[in-house]
Amino acid sequence: MVPSCATRCAFVPVLLICAALTGCSVYRAPTIAVAGAEVIETTDEAMAIRFALDLTNLNDEALELLQFDYGLSVDGRRVYSGRRAAEATLRAGGEKRLFVPAVLRYDLMGWETGAQPPDIGYKLSGSLLYVTPGEIAEILLDTGVRKPRVRFSSAGRIALREPD
Repeated sequence: MVPSCATRCAFVPVLLICAALTGCSVYRAPTIAVAGAEVIETTDEAMAIRFALDLTNLNDEALELLQFDYGLSVDGRRVYSGRRAAEATLRAGGEKRLFVPAVLRYDLMGWETGAQPPDIGYKLSGSLLYVTPGEIAEILLDTGVRKPRVRFSSAGRIALREPD
């Protein structure tokens, strides 16, 4: 069924308003670089790893950072998924270091307590949900119309224990 002219014409003002609301300002997404990883705690069952993320805001206005969604793969196998509130504001032209945790369970890794390898290869990837400045941007986020996200990914090696 083809919409009538009246129906199509009714959508034009809605489209123009949406274009005007979202097109007034252009903000660049923050940049995210994984700056490092370290083991912060070990137990008989698992170890906790903390990843440092360096964020940069290249905009002239602050960005509110809401939530990280991320996953960790070790030696090509997905071993952890996490969600972490960012609870931060990235000032205009500013930089900030934030941290996200991951837990490696020995049983899922096939390791015995005390028999972990000296290091592992990892890949951390995910996204950050943030809010651009302005009341309209917050309304669009709250209604689900616009949810700005920036992706990040990094691979490297993590030392799990001191060399003998």
